Amino acid sequence: MVPVTYEFDGERVNIGGWNLEKSLKYRMIEMNPNVAFVVDDYASERSRRGRGIEVRGVAECLVEDGAPYISIRIVSKHSWGLTGRE
Repeated sequence: MVPVTYEFDGERVNIGGWNLEKSLKYRMIEMNPNVAFVVDDYASERSRRGRGIEVRGVAECLVEDGAPYISIRIVSKHSWGLTGRE
């Protein structure tokens, strides 16, 4: 796993990062655009209860203002541990 920056624009998950166009993930999308993207963490350090979301979709490599990024069209999503209770 490699950390990336991401944003959700209400419809798609957009992923960026340093030297993204030279990364394996960027090259692999050209061969197979079906992807999964997971964001997870602990609700608190005290409880160590995990929570997160997994998005599956179809990705494409794009460039805006000279900066490459990956855009994922969401097909399905699943979450866990987001009840708001510790």
